[in-house]
Amino acid sequence: MKENRGKFPISVLIGGGSRLPAILKYEKSPDSLAKIVLVVSHKKESPGIDLALKNNIPAVYFNLVKWRNRTGKTREEYMNALGFLVSQYEPKLIALVGWDLILDKNFTTYFPNCPIINLHPAILPEDESQTEVILPDGTKSPIFRGEKNEVFDQVLKSGVTYYGCTIHYIKPEVTDVGKPIVTKIFKLGPSETKETLEQKLYDQEFVALPEAINKVLKEFPK
Repeated sequence: MKENRGKFPISVLIGGGSRLPAILKYEKSPDSLAKIVLVVSHKKESPGIDLALKNNIPAVYFNLVKWRNRTGKTREEYMNALGFLVSQYEPKLIALVGWDLILDKNFTTYFPNCPIINLHPAILPEDESQTEVILPDGTKSPIFRGEKNEVFDQVLKSGVTYYGCTIHYIKPEVTDVGKPIVTKIFKLGPSETKETLEQKLYDQEFVALPEAINKVLKEFPK
């Protein structure tokens, strides 16, 4: 698959797809370097799949449990099949946006020269060996890992003063570890709830995703 009018093909792996509109909006902007060629969801239902199809983007469900029940094959074979599927669209970049399954080497082996980036709902350190990050006011925050709702619980219990999101490169078979590309940080108020955290985080993710995709694609040779 060739680049589309100077744009690079990217594949987006999603859950429900609530952050997909940010990438779609970026894709349609005059300065965009990306052309979405495939959207895949691991969920049984996903508004993001419907949204992609409405925008004439190939989109498929690839649910692990359903696939294993249907085929009788292993998780490793699922990852191999997923990698083969995505590779057919020849992406120059793969973005994980709400994709909750850890990708192992059975998947990543298909993409030796294709960056794979992930949206994580917390601030990650530059050095993966660090156990804390320094916040803008000089205080320290632990590294929050896990799925979004788990992270929200950790943040609210911790009493940290700032919170945010990170777009980072992935490492096979490792959760939420890899060099950060873009980090967005915002100050927390005294009466935050899961609902207010989610809305503030969404606003930052909407900015961070296009910025990170553009930053990575700018490094590619024309």
